Amino acid sequence: MAQLRLDGYRQALRTNGLPLHPPWMTESDFTVAGGYRTAKRLLRDPTDRPTAIFSSSDEMAAGAMLAARELGLAIPDDLSIISIDGHELAQTFGITTYSQAPQEQGRRACLRLLSILKDPQLNPPFDEQFEAKLVTRSSTATPNARANHMEAAGTVR
Repeated sequence: MAQLRLDGYRQALRTNGLPLHPPWMTESDFTVAGGYRTAKRLLRDPTDRPTAIFSSSDEMAAGAMLAARELGLAIPDDLSIISIDGHELAQTFGITTYSQAPQEQGRRACLRLLSILKDPQLNPPFDEQFEAKLVTRSSTATPNARANHMEAAGTVR
């Protein structure tokens, strides 16, 4: 799953003609603590710091928000944060997220399992598609003047 999210991120950059900045491509476990540690490293140098973080999970995004605030960055004025999942944590922290309907995914997985337990010969479809939607909250904003200057210089983050 993490690889698919990374592939999608890279494709979105290519589609929009934006450069990939490898030093900002970091990995972490999908936890608040992992997001915090990674964001602290990513944001520590004010001369080479992104204006936005695209996180692979709401938990990691919450950790990134905590790290940014500890470093004195205002969200979303200095740094925008967006993630993927749609968990309750995103609402609590005000994180803009690409919601994947995790509760509905869990419900359908349980129904599939119960149907297989009831009839082991049953072979329900393994893959299902769920409607996903962007839920905009307070963690994202239009880049400020400093960010616009950096984008003009070709260092889009």
